[in-house]
Amino acid sequence: MLVANGLWIALGCALAAIVYGIFSVRWVLAKSPGNARMQEIAAAVQEGAMAYLNRQYTTIAIVGAVLFVVLGFALGWYTAIGFLVGAVLSGATGYIGMNISVRSNSRTAQAAHEGALIAHQVHGAIGVTDEYALHHATLRLWAWREEFGNEAAWAMELGRAICAAGAGRLWPTLTQD
Repeated sequence: MLVANGLWIALGCALAAIVYGIFSVRWVLAKSPGNARMQEIAAAVQEGAMAYLNRQYTTIAIVGAVLFVVLGFALGWYTAIGFLVGAVLSGATGYIGMNISVRSNSRTAQAAHEGALIAHQVHGAIGVTDEYALHHATLRLWAWREEFGNEAAWAMELGRAICAAGAGRLWPTLTQD
């Protein structure tokens, strides 16, 4: 029974996977793509990804065309056509996957931004109440902030240090022990 219906079972599973993929893609793309700058960066990344795939698939297509002809003469044209269908669908999967992956990146960043805002609000609400031990740590952090400077003061100090050292020293400066 399984052998006789194996093709139909495989095609049914493939169809179910395609339907699931369509729903997943629609769900992801319905999310906020972020602000204008995030969208601009995402568009540039998508352009670069498509250029990469076009270059890669151009080379693969040349090899695939040679293999198609060799398979046609060596194993028969039905085998060669099967190879061609598989190669084209594999390439389409690569393009679709890269497209969705790149388009989902800005949506993921936007969701992380929204989650961080909520987390900071929750932390703020918990940190200012006397009922939690976090309140005492928060008070000490505020005292340090007053004593040693706030975020703006440290951003200015870091900016001055990086300008003095040169832009190439930014990452080594930030990551030094």
